[in-house]
Amino acid sequence: MTLSSDKKEQADRIDLNDVMLTMDVADTLRYQEQLIERELSAADMDRALIDKVRRMYEAQGIEVSEQIIAEAVAALREERFTYKPPDKDANTALARLYVKRGFWTKTVLITLALLFCAVMAYQWFVTGPAKRRQIQASQAIETTWAQFRKSRPAASITAAGQARYAAAKKALAKGDIETAATETKALERLATLPVQLDNGHKQSLAAAKEKRAREIANDHYEKGRTALERGNIEAAATAAKDLAQLEKVLQAEYRLNIVSRPNESSGAIRIPPNNRLAQNYYIIVEAMTLDGEKVTVPITSEEDGEKRVVSKWGFRVAKDDYDRVRRDKMDDGIIQDNLFGVKKKGRLSFEYMIPTTGAAILEW
Repeated sequence: MTLSSDKKEQADRIDLNDVMLTMDVADTLRYQEQLIERELSAADMDRALIDKVRRMYEAQGIEVSEQIIAEAVAALREERFTYKPPDKDANTALARLYVKRGFWTKTVLITLALLFCAVMAYQWFVTGPAKRRQIQASQAIETTWAQFRKSRPAASITAAGQARYAAAKKALAKGDIETAATETKALERLATLPVQLDNGHKQSLAAAKEKRAREIANDHYEKGRTALERGNIEAAATAAKDLAQLEKVLQAEYRLNIVSRPNESSGAIRIPPNNRLAQNYYIIVEAMTLDGEKVTVPITSEEDGEKRVVSKWGFRVAKDDYDRVRRDKMDDGIIQDNLFGVKKKGRLSFEYMIPTTGAAILEW
């Protein structure tokens, strides 16, 4: 390195030291000024400051020239080394945002991530399932409508089916999936009920061996068809159920045995509610197959009109027949001739071994 460059570097270092010392002296002057101004007038302040600051630096072993002290005083008056915050304007606000860009970037990214997760969760758990249910409901409507048309229903039933189809589509368009499903189910039953009614009617007529049974079968069938034409699905379903039950009853074959077990009543005497002076006599019977299995039968009580499906009930008989059965049981505790009647296959009515009005009771 040359001599001239060394001198230049030394001069730069001296200048920098002078600047730093000037800044330090100015800062000291600023602090001391706050103390001295309470005691001195403005005219004596500069001289008092200079003297006090010179003594402070001399006490620390630091030599401060008159030039540096003068520059420090000038800098103090000009507020050259005093920090002044910039005015609050748009540029300052943008600058602060830029300085804090790391914080704001992280905050924005976290917010966007949370928002994205919320949207995805809503799509997956709310919108997605609802949309899938709507698609499934739409497919069910169209499939059921195709099945209904394939069943080739009568013109009157077709009109009822079209009404249900339109109602299902309208409900689905409004987002009412529950109503759409209900209408779809109704449309499905409109497609299957005609077949159920036809089959039940044919099977009942084939099993019937008496006029009354055939008349009942025809009546159930006509009620069902009329209900279908009017769009009354529940009434049509009831008619189909009645036909199925009728066919089951016609196929059944069993005996009516007089109850003769120990500690069980074989008969009952009742006073009718509308004639307190009269007495009605009943023989208690139970329906049993030839294999000894109990059979349940729909029976209506003559006392209150209640209808129940039971395996044991009472038939009203004459007093003489009642007394005869009572003496038979009292003889040895067993009724020897316990056959009250039989139900033959293909018939609804019983063939009675003991005369009866057919009136019944369910409790005794």
